[in-house]
Amino acid sequence: MSRPVILIVATGPDSSLYLINQEWATLTNDISTRADVDWATSGASVAEKLRYYTPAGILVLDAGWTVDRRERRGMIGHLARYAAQGGGTVVFAGVFPAVVSASAFRAVFPAFGVDWDFVGYENPVRARLNPRATVVAGGAARRHLARELPWMPSLVELSQLTVRLGSLEDVLYAIEETRSRRTGVESGIAMAPVGRGHVAFVGDRENEATTRTIILAMFQLLG
Repeated sequence: MSRPVILIVATGPDSSLYLINQEWATLTNDISTRADVDWATSGASVAEKLRYYTPAGILVLDAGWTVDRRERRGMIGHLARYAAQGGGTVVFAGVFPAVVSASAFRAVFPAFGVDWDFVGYENPVRARLNPRATVVAGGAARRHLARELPWMPSLVELSQLTVRLGSLEDVLYAIEETRSRRTGVESGIAMAPVGRGHVAFVGDRENEATTRTIILAMFQLLG
């Protein structure tokens, strides 16, 4: 049986906006032990690769492509169509949550049909796996993580970008502590069905071991 392919988006060398290889190499190495890894460096590169094959998942590890509006529109379009029509999983993680601007964040996720909004950075935040998340407890066709649950951490503690979600069902890890000014549903790890596929956000900024396990689960590489 051939191995799944994970396409990783890393669009440039500037460490202030792009993938910092030495900090996230453990994640890409973990993926490479379970899947074949391909790389894309631009929206055009993503589009070209999707014309030739359909990866099992796309991992967006940096935010350089969000700076130029034209490049951002193109990249978002390719990723959203891949998830909704191609049935794949798109995960935004790595350097992305550490450097993406609030305005760029708010331009990305509506294309996937989810109501996720930038809140701000917190450290540390304890959160517990949400048993009511759609990808955990939804109908048979929507329980994307059902086979991965035995290997997923029940509790995480992260330095994260926190986001506000329109639905509790999109929260993969629910924040345990209460903050006096916290409003609405907030989380640092979210995942939701999008058409035939899924979109996910992992706000960890420090490449914790638990984060790497969760991302592997999102791509169904554990079960």
